[in-house]
Amino acid sequence: ASSRTEIIRDKTAALLAVRKCGSELKRVSKDLQNDSEVALAALKQDVDNFWYASPNLQTNSDFLLAAVKQNGHAIRCAFQ
Repeated sequence: ASSRTEIIRDKTAALLAVRKCGSELKRVSKDLQNDSEVALAALKQDVDNFWYASPNLQTNSDFLLAAVKQNGHAIRCAFQ
């Protein structure tokens, strides 16, 4: 399997990947997609990466507030 399809399970590696390219959030483990630090780092790159965060985070009020504080455009994701 190519390294582009491998699931990233290490938090440090996940943070490095999403800080470089936020859409890499879709390649991290489900546990890390549920990690607000990793998901917010991805959203910093592009608010559309919101959809790669776990469903739990997508409906978590604390996460949504942090996302909107970081990028006001995240508000549109919260109400879709």
